[in-house]
Amino acid sequence: MWTTEQSAAVLLEHRRKLRPQHELPSRAVPADRDAAYRVQDALIQLHLDAGDGPVAGWKVALTNPAMQAMFGVDEPAEGAIFGPLVHASGKRLDPGKYRHLGAEGEIVLRMRESLTPDQAPFTAESVSEAVGGYMAGIEIVDDRDAGADATIGLLVADNAMNYGCALGRESAYTPTIDLARVSGRLTIDGQPAGEGVGENVLGGPLHVLALLGNSLARRGRSLQAGDIVMTGSLAVTVWPQPGETIRWEVDGLDPVEFSLAPDGTT
Repeated sequence: MWTTEQSAAVLLEHRRKLRPQHELPSRAVPADRDAAYRVQDALIQLHLDAGDGPVAGWKVALTNPAMQAMFGVDEPAEGAIFGPLVHASGKRLDPGKYRHLGAEGEIVLRMRESLTPDQAPFTAESVSEAVGGYMAGIEIVDDRDAGADATIGLLVADNAMNYGCALGRESAYTPTIDLARVSGRLTIDGQPAGEGVGENVLGGPLHVLALLGNSLARRGRSLQAGDIVMTGSLAVTVWPQPGETIRWEVDGLDPVEFSLAPDGTT
């Protein structure tokens, strides 16, 4: 088995070169979840050392029980979101910068207060006052053709396959807003592509936030005031093609969209 640093370096190279996941040496992917998070920590540091930062927040994957069953796990997995990859609604992306781009419609939270390890454990109730804003967001993922062959070790080590996000305009959040009942609709070029409701993500986004806070605390990490938290896909993951526009509309929030440039253009 490779060292944590060796695994992270190879993962970074594969991410940069958009190499398919099946080309990744098996030795680079720990089967143990804790070891995989150590690789993720090292990968995040390599990105920061290369000027890809700062970390603007975190995404949470596998908040849907059906997806957890697919990976053989019973809890979500998180990854960092880097500031330069956070886009405003209307962004036009170059499809040549991705191998297999996916899009997920989510409810995104903005932290008003930090959640630190010494405050853990967290519950949905205890974190609600730490949230200052919320918005519609589309997570940008790239599984680099892993498909059904992806393992939980690979997902965790490879920073939960996050390649950024697009965010709609932020609205103020108060605990009186029942995020579990908020619904959203995803379209591609105006055609329905998926829909969902907040309770689809482990009973609601605040439950996801509490789980994230507890997981980061176990890693010795904090959620910082100002961080964004992507709480998981309410609808199915879609795999748009060059030239298409993806739009996500959430009850009570401004919509968000991004488009992929046609092949050969930017």
